[in-house]
Amino acid sequence: MKHSPFDIWLFDPQDLHAEQDEALKQHLAECDSCRALAEAWQAAEAGMLASEAMAPEPGFAHRWQQRLALARSKRRRRQTWAVLAGTIGGALVLTPIISLRLWALLAAPGEAALAWLDRLQILTLNLEALRGFVAIVLQSLQGLSVLWWVALGLGALWISGLWAGLLYRIAFKIIPNGVSR
Repeated sequence: MKHSPFDIWLFDPQDLHAEQDEALKQHLAECDSCRALAEAWQAAEAGMLASEAMAPEPGFAHRWQQRLALARSKRRRRQTWAVLAGTIGGALVLTPIISLRLWALLAAPGEAALAWLDRLQILTLNLEALRGFVAIVLQSLQGLSVLWWVALGLGALWISGLWAGLLYRIAFKIIPNGVSR
């Protein structure tokens, strides 16, 4: 006799449709091995439901908290070493570059001063252009109705909230077992 769906249905009878339940009952009436399996499963299930849940060994929570604190401490230590190694590596890479730039500055200080003045002039021109752009934008916004101002304010508020939420999510990321990183 074929046992393929019946041996699965025996262990989870709640998800059966009416015709599946009827087919299972008919099969159990005809098949001694499946009937014995069903009776053994019912006895095992009754025994599991009747038994009390085991309490953890004394000090389990304390040991778990100590292990968690130790893991966090190790992770912080690894991160500290990684940041320190990155900082030292960055300093080692940047030292020759900065040294060459300083050497060029000491060799020709007049040219360096002119270059800095040129950069200052470019910065001033860029700030003046930005001031003009902001003035044009503000001038064009003067004619907006109150509804547009409310819409712009709500949009700015939404973007600010989204930004703050993303920062919070990144800063306090929760991992699957509920422990924050």
